[in-house]
Formats: sequence, structure tokens, C-alpha cells
Amino acid sequence: MSTGAWGSRVARYVGLALLLGLAACGGSSSDNSHTFDLPAGTSFDTVASNQVLLVVESKNHCGDSGSCVSTPLPSPTPGLAGGGCDTGNGNSRGLALYRLGINGRFLENPAQPGTAAPPEQIIGTADNPRRALVSAANPTVVYVATDERIQVFRLLPGGGSRCIGQTKTEKESDPNSNHDLDPVDFALDPTVGNGVLYVAGRGSNRVDAYPIGADGTIADEPSNCIIGSNNSEYTSLSLLSRDFIAAGGRSEIQIFRRVEGLFPPPTPAPAATPTPGSTPGCFGAQLVSIPLSQIGAAIVNDTLFTPSQSAPIGQLFISEEVSDKLFTFNIDASGTIGSKETSSTKQGASFYQNLLRRDVAAGSFIYTSVFQEGRVSVFQLENNLLPEFPLSKTAKDPKTLPVGLAVDEPSGTLLYVAEAGAGRIDAFRIAADGSLAREPESSTAPATTSDGRQIDSFPSDISIIPAP
Repeated sequence: MSTGAWGSRVARYVGLALLLGLAACGGSSSDNSHTFDLPAGTSFDTVASNQVLLVVESKNHCGDSGSCVSTPLPSPTPGLAGGGCDTGNGNSRGLALYRLGINGRFLENPAQPGTAAPPEQIIGTADNPRRALVSAANPTVVYVATDERIQVFRLLPGGGSRCIGQTKTEKESDPNSNHDLDPVDFALDPTVGNGVLYVAGRGSNRVDAYPIGADGTIADEPSNCIIGSNNSEYTSLSLLSRDFIAAGGRSEIQIFRRVEGLFPPPTPAPAATPTPGSTPGCFGAQLVSIPLSQIGAAIVNDTLFTPSQSAPIGQLFISEEVSDKLFTFNIDASGTIGSKETSSTKQGASFYQNLLRRDVAAGSFIYTSVFQEGRVSVFQLENNLLPEFPLSKTAKDPKTLPVGLAVDEPSGTLLYVAEAGAGRIDAFRIAADGSLAREPESSTAPATTSDGRQIDSFPSDISIIPAP
């Protein structure tokens, strides 16, 4: 990968937060001018399962749709029901929960046969949510990355939810700050205490570490952090082992050491052991953290780590925007990332975004959303390495802007795709050989306001969880 490709890029998509106003345009592929419209799936289930699909609706600014609600007054306990959690100017959207049927398809709307049922629940969040991560210990606890802060929600039995906590904004923690947190990726290590939540901040140029409390909440400021240089713009995180974490961003992929879930401070020595409460702060002027190893990159959209039972400790899969390629790199036992890739795909006008790996009887596969082309590509791994060309692709519609991916493991037969530009979730049938159907089998209906007006919700991230 190279950091010298910046000037050759005609159009640059810098992650989800800056994509909200974009149509299906840009890039170097003239084939994107075609007018094919990917049809929504028309097959639905009529019997509900015990699973729901959690959807992040990134474009939730209520002023755009005229759906603002009155903002509740703060409660005595910040973040609890009755007030205290930020909803912008009164956002009533941010998260949506869709019930899945017993065959994995979306439920049919009994009031309008042949169409998808609306979400069972819609939850208001702060402005511009883009990622959600479900607690490993309690799937009713959901961490949501919004433009300025991290929020924590508890999903309640029988419907309903409450915000049980949120972090401070950059300005609240540092009055001199001129940046938003702009969190783009999450990672959660459940093996340390009650778990540790890591947040990649593109605007803050930090990776923050939040030890999780017994009730699933986090503190309003990180316990400690990685301080990146001014152009780090962290956009991806992957836990490599209990000792290491990989952080990718604008121009590098960096490997950092962890000790009991926290990061050693840059002083007095890089090998110092971190102690909560005694490390340097994460706000204001701070020393830049020195990684154990690093390689150059050119806008990292996602990373995915696959451990191995012998040296090296595993492979890091990388989707890089400027090169339009996927790569793999070895990570050794000292936390050193290889200087040369071990495999890569052929270059194309692809803008690979999210990565999802499946290991099944038919083999090992990487599913990746191809943002610019408006499709999903499937790569079958060969000895844990990427082939040059995909096994299969879904039909191409650049207006759909696919991003988040999910499969109901271990026996799921549908791949769910957040079609950000189309404002819906599509479910594609997975064949026995790992390939995908070209068109979706089942789809959600477009988001609407309470009075029935269709709105641009820009779904960006999805997770499958047990119904609360």
C-alpha cells in the first residue's frame, strides 16, 4: 500500500460521517452511469422469530424531516430515562429494530400484504449515529457512536428502551478543542473485567479505552487512550490478542500494545505499565503515542483479524480506499506487522468498505460491501489468503451505497446489507458454495415519519440480536 496516491484521486469518500449528503456519484468507473435500479426483495415471513435486526440510521437530524420532538429536561441521574441524554434538537430516530421471521426474512406487514412490516421500535439518539456495538455480556446493552459522543442504551423487554449513559463531547472535556470526536469504529474486549470498549476517533485522532461497568455503562471520559498525530484520523480497530490492537486511519496502520486492556503511557517509557487514574490525560496538549510497528496506508475503511495457532499470530485483512484493493498482512508474536502484503485483490473501482468473514463447511469467505459500485463481493480464501478476483458479486446499482453487513450465525443463509443510499436493508440468499444471489430476497420498507412521509435515513450499520 502506498501513501503517495492522494493527488490521483478524483473523488474521496472519507468514511460514513461525510457521506450523508452524497448521491451515487464520483469515482473513476464510467460504468457507474447506468440506470439499473436494484429491486427490493419481495419475499417475507409471517411468523416471527426471537431475533431482531438492529439498524443504525445515520441521517437522523430531525430538522431535515420536520420530525423534531420536545427535548426532555435533564433528570437527576444523567443518562437515565426521563432525560439527560442528548438527542440533538429533539431527534426521534437513530436506531431501528426490525423483527426477523423464522426463515430469516423480514416480516410481512399484515395491514399491507406484499410489503415489509415497519420496525418494532425506533430509538432517538444524538446527531449522526454511524456505528453500534452490542455488549458481549448482555445483548440488551448497545453502545452507539454518534458524531460528538458515545451513548449507551438498554433495550427493555416487550419494547421500549432507555439511555443509561453517555460520554462528554470533546468541547465539554477540553474547552479549547475545535474538533468533534467523530467516532468511526468500535472494538470490545470482553475478557478484561466486565469488558473494555475501544473507540476510534477520526476527529479526535485518538483511540479511547473505556472499562465497562457491571451494569454495562462507561465513564463519561476515557480511562486512557492512544494519542495519534494530527493526521491519524483513526477509522478502524481490530483486537489482535490480549496484548495488541491494530488502529488504521488516513495514512497508516499502527499496532499498539495493551496491558490488562489499557494502553501504556508514552512516558516515562513506552514499556511502562498503565494504571487507571495515573496515566496522562487524553485532552489538551499530549505526547503522541508511539506504536510498536506500523505500515503506510491510504484511507483504511475496515480491518479484520484472523488468529492462527502458530507463528505468525494471525492475518490482518485490510480494505483500503485509495488503492481500491483488499490486502492481508502477517502479525508476528512481538506485535510487528509485515512490511509486505501476503495477498491482495486486483485493483478496480471498488471502494471496499466493511468486511465480514464466514468459516463454513464449504470454505472460508470474505464478504465486503463495495460502496462505489453498489454491490457486495464475495472472496473465497485460499489457505487464508485472498484471491485476485471474487467468487461472486451481487447486481450493481451505484445508488444503493452498501455499507454494513451481518449474518445470523452459525447457520444463517441470508446476508443482510445496509443499503445506505437506498434507505433500506436487503437480505441476499447465500448459496451452499458461499456465493450470493444477484438480487435481494427480502427488504425493509423505506423509513417514514409518523405522518407517513418518506425520509432519507441512510442506514449504515446493522447487528442481529435476540429480541429483548
